[in-house]
Amino acid sequence: MNKVIGIIAVLFVVGCANSGVVQTGPNSYMIAKSEWGFTSGAVHVARLTQEASEFCGGKGKQVNLITANGNDVEFGKTPSAQIQFQCINK
Repeated sequence: MNKVIGIIAVLFVVGCANSGVVQTGPNSYMIAKSEWGFTSGAVHVARLTQEASEFCGGKGKQVNLITANGNDVEFGKTPSAQIQFQCINK
């Protein structure tokens, strides 16, 4: 029974990946996310944009979204999204 619970836990962790905020330049960042399920890419973009907004808010700034790409669930693929953003003065 413990092996079954362990396998399910590993599959859950592997099936959900979030890069967190990654700095890509002097004032540019990206976040990527992939998750099992039937959530749309647009929902992932919205969640990542909220995460970026909170990140920039912690710096006393606001988010400036540069690019946003979302992919819906397809056979053999998980829904995913990626955004690139900057933190700018309010």
